[in-house]
Parts: sequence; structure tokens; C-alpha cells
Amino acid sequence: MSTLLSQPGHSGHFQVVRNGNAVCYMYFDGVGGNFDTSAGSFVLRLNKGDVISIQNADPGEAVWGGYYSYFSGFLLKEVDPEILVVG
Repeated sequence: MSTLLSQPGHSGHFQVVRNGNAVCYMYFDGVGGNFDTSAGSFVLRLNKGDVISIQNADPGEAVWGGYYSYFSGFLLKEVDPEILVVG
């Protein structure tokens, strides 16, 4: 899950990246001097060693930091790749 807050009057494109590949996109539009937010929830099946990050796709734009923008994740269920589910 991720929530991003724009700088007043700024727009931005951001992407959720797994191992260097974008898997989800986020956008905010703080035009007119206003703040704007973008929030997203996504479920990814990960392998040990996978790296997840939020990357800025618009050079020169930024998010409002501190407590206003965050990224978090948690394990829903451990999966054993050797067990096949049938039915």
C-alpha cells in the first residue's frame, strides 16, 4: 500500500517497481497551488530477494514527505512453490 501527497501546485507520476520492472502506476495533480493525493493497494506474489520500491517518473517533481507519504507491505501467506493446488 502506498499514499503520496503532492507539493502544492505540482503534479507527478510515480511507479511501484519490482526488481527494476514497473508493476503499478500512481499520479497526483496539485494544480492551482493545491495539494493532491494518490493512494494505491496492490497484491504481489514475491520471491525471496525481490526488491520493491516507489520511483519518481517525473524528474524535478517530488512528494511531500514526513508523515504524509508512505509505503508499506506485509506477508499475506507464505507459499511453498513445490505444493500444487488441484481443483
